[in-house]
Amino acid sequence: ADASDALPSFNADMTQHLFCRKENFVSLCLWKASLTDNSFSNFTSGFNAIPVPNTTDILCVRSSGIGNNEIWRINTETGVEECIVSEGNRSFTSPTISPDGKWILMVGSSMKVVDVAGQNSQNKVYPNTDIFVCHIDGSNLTQITYHAADDLSPVWSKDGKYIYFVSQRGSSTQTTNVWRIPFMIKN
Repeated sequence: ADASDALPSFNADMTQHLFCRKENFVSLCLWKASLTDNSFSNFTSGFNAIPVPNTTDILCVRSSGIGNNEIWRINTETGVEECIVSEGNRSFTSPTISPDGKWILMVGSSMKVVDVAGQNSQNKVYPNTDIFVCHIDGSNLTQITYHAADDLSPVWSKDGKYIYFVSQRGSSTQTTNVWRIPFMIKN
């Protein structure tokens, strides 16, 4: 069977390696490799797995029944699975957890509407990506960037006071640069 592995991460104590395996060019499954006994196991569907600190849970991305991506929380010991971020008109990817463990940072899709004057007064609508944040339980979903350029690959600063991401904003040649914004949302 044709398979490829990608998107690796490690649990907090570095005893398990999590990764996504694409099998037969179709399904995306999450696997864990134990670094203590060299065992491998397929434990659920999804990709972009990251461990939730101080728990046996992971966050991962899964495709919904209508083709958008959602953020799921899965307990790797009990098997309990819960969809925590989902909107019918958006797709979410690239979750990352704040250093204090209270927030999830992610990329979300959005539709931009541009008023095109002089072209039969029709607006142009196109897909775009922006940065979103929510509480670790999925509540308080908030969009934090609103720009015509795609904003991607968000990460937290070590102290959790800033968010870094890549975007082509501010570049007439569409060169991708790293941007930093302060994280200002209070609990």
